[in-house]
Amino acid sequence: MPLWFTASDDFTQPQWTVAGALVTTMASAQGFHRGGVASDQPGNYAITLVDDDGAVLSFDAFRNAVLTMTIGCHLRPQHMSRSP
Repeated sequence: MPLWFTASDDFTQPQWTVAGALVTTMASAQGFHRGGVASDQPGNYAITLVDDDGAVLSFDAFRNAVLTMTIGCHLRPQHMSRSP
C-alpha cells in the first residue's frame, strides 16, 4: 500500500476540533464507543477509541494526521468450520 502525505503547517485548534469530531462520529457508527480525547494540546492532539471486542482506533495529529487501528481476527460463524 503506498504512503500518501503532504507537507503542511501544524494542525490548528479549529482544524483539530473538526477532524476529531468527524473521526469520533464515524468510529462511533462502527462500534467504537469507549475512550475519547487523550490529549487536546497544540502539537499533541490524540484521540483513542475502543470497541466492545477490544479493537483500538487512534487518531493523532501534529503536522500530519495519523489514523491507526489494532484489531483481532473475528471470523463469522459460517467461516469457522472451513478448513484452510
